[in-house]
Amino acid sequence: MDEVPATRRTIAFPHALIREALLAGVDDAARARLHLAIARVLEQDAEAEPAELARHHCLAAAVAGPDQAIAACRAAAAAAAMAHDHEQAATHLRGALALTAEEDLAARAALWLALGEQELLAVELPRAREAYRAAAAAARATGDASTLALAALGCAGGDIGWGWEASPDEAFTEPLLREGLDALGDSDPRLALRVVFRLSWALVYTDDDEVLPALAGRAQQLAEQLGDVESEVLARFTSFVATCSRNADPLTVLDQAEPYLELRAKAQECGREDLLFRIVQWSVVVNYSLGRLAECESEIERAAEIAGRLGSPRFMWEVDLNRAYRLLDRGDRAGGEALLRRAGATVRRLRPDIHLFIELGSLLVVRWLYDGDVSVSRPMYAALEEVVPYGMVPAFDACFAALDGDHATARRRLDIFHAAGIEPLRRPDIHLPAALCVLALAATVVGDQMAGERLRPMLERMRPYLIQALPAINSGHLAGWHIGRLELLANRPAAAVEELRAAVERADALGVLWLQGWARADLAIALHRRDRAGDREQALGLLAEGEAVARRYGLRWIEREVALARAQVEGREQPSAVRAPEHTRPFRALAARSGRRALAAMVRGQDDVSLERRFADPRRQRALLRAMARGFQPAHAGDARAIIVYEIEPYAVEAPPDAPWRWAIEIDPHAGRARLVEPAPLDAGTTIHIGLADWVRTVAGVRHPVTVMAAGRCSVAGDVILAARLEIMFGGADTG
Repeated sequence: MDEVPATRRTIAFPHALIREALLAGVDDAARARLHLAIARVLEQDAEAEPAELARHHCLAAAVAGPDQAIAACRAAAAAAAMAHDHEQAATHLRGALALTAEEDLAARAALWLALGEQELLAVELPRAREAYRAAAAAARATGDASTLALAALGCAGGDIGWGWEASPDEAFTEPLLREGLDALGDSDPRLALRVVFRLSWALVYTDDDEVLPALAGRAQQLAEQLGDVESEVLARFTSFVATCSRNADPLTVLDQAEPYLELRAKAQECGREDLLFRIVQWSVVVNYSLGRLAECESEIERAAEIAGRLGSPRFMWEVDLNRAYRLLDRGDRAGGEALLRRAGATVRRLRPDIHLFIELGSLLVVRWLYDGDVSVSRPMYAALEEVVPYGMVPAFDACFAALDGDHATARRRLDIFHAAGIEPLRRPDIHLPAALCVLALAATVVGDQMAGERLRPMLERMRPYLIQALPAINSGHLAGWHIGRLELLANRPAAAVEELRAAVERADALGVLWLQGWARADLAIALHRRDRAGDREQALGLLAEGEAVARRYGLRWIEREVALARAQVEGREQPSAVRAPEHTRPFRALAARSGRRALAAMVRGQDDVSLERRFADPRRQRALLRAMARGFQPAHAGDARAIIVYEIEPYAVEAPPDAPWRWAIEIDPHAGRARLVEPAPLDAGTTIHIGLADWVRTVAGVRHPVTVMAAGRCSVAGDVILAARLEIMFGGADTG
């Protein structure tokens, strides 16, 4: 052995092989005794690493029993968690579980709960939920109501949730939360209040006008019983959630924003950093909706400080997202997109269904305003309707159909809303203002005067606010801008001038760049149509200002709108905004569609087990991938040459031993070809992890890839926009 130069006497083996050779000559019992001796020495050293102590106690468990080892593992987990090394903490807790007797359900349940918390903080939601489910099962067996409720909360992301709730996932969490709440009864009012609070978030999409007020009432009763600051904050926050989800007058839902800020001050006293983080995050949202953007940005940085102390990407991704939104609104596309992708990389592991809204949805707004391209947005919202067929989603579908030139579809959508009223848009009510704004935009683009007359009085109630599908805080709309456009639609140019002039002034004061440019284009058109003395000169000046904003920040859609307005003001012919019907299709697309129809006919009605048994054979997977490559449509692939990797995993059956789990298709739109690459490379532009049955359905055209993503059954790493284009890129079409 060699002595190592150090302040304390330290020795080491000169080579690892010597150590291994010496260990090989010691039997298991003797080795365990040596580890126990080392552990006892380390226990006397105040500077000993808890992880090292736990390792030696675990290796000595054969002679000393498991109790000391379990305690050492828990201590090491606590130390790792304190240092925000949540992956290591989870490893120690798994070690403790391995040593805990199977029949000791109470001890195992406590360890499962602790493990679930650390996995969640390490942004490993599937593992966290596996641990929480195990804790719930143990709690049911022992009749432990508190552990059952805590496990239900854990599966739901804790009482603070995620900030972005999504209906498909909440359908999973709601029954667990109700089970935990029922089990508690009157035994633990504080835990019951936490479950009630989280349950209110799980029900934001409800169409039941009674359920949320009932939860808010119960929360208030529990808070009065407990009588402390934390319970008051939870009860008031529950009431805020209930009101924003199903408001008595949905058109005034944003009027709840100002009173919420009183809760922000109270939360400082509650003593819970995670709860304070969630409240500050909603303070960000509220300040944005009130148009107080300086306060909004200040709260973002306050949330960043709290997230730093909490020490988990489980919180920091929300800060990255909000910072990205503010950068994009100020014209910093590169900085905003970088933060969006960083947030998306975390959310992909944490909540794949939210990932769709967070990264893909946000990048598509960037693509629309900065690149002038809505070709991906339109099919995304159409596919998303299969999962979320209410609220803002159908409204955005109608809007992007109009912006994409499909006026017939947009008009049909507007007719549906005319027949059904606003009720289908109310899930939750806080999204109603954004839904009405984008419907108004659709109505003005397609020239639907009847829809415009219906929408105008509803928008009147929303004048004070900067409107977005909250909790998103970017590319906000002004009701006054939409009202001005609706006045133009109704052939009232004088009224339109007044509305749009005010909209321009407010957009300038807020610094909302896209709206500064677009509102100027609309005001120029209104002045041109009013045609009073000096109106033409004002219009031309506004167009020059709009062009300057658009060109400086690369807002190509706004540049397009200004160009259309200039053509109208100058009396030149404008290009048609209506998309021409497609009369011819490439042979490869026709062939791909024919093959997909045949595959779809076979796939429909088949359950996961049947599909996976049929397509677990690598030869059949290879045949489908080659058929996809033959149907490649380079016109729909964008500009980049890329490799798309599929990680295909059977869930319902066991995969054959020789089945590859990674496949790759290389696309080259410039050369107009795609090919299967074997073996799949490690580096890829886009990697899609998906279950085998879902993959077969997407190849057949029975399900859209975006629909599978929204349901949380698929995760995408890399270029999410490229993933969203897969349906049409490989010959996708209506398969009936």
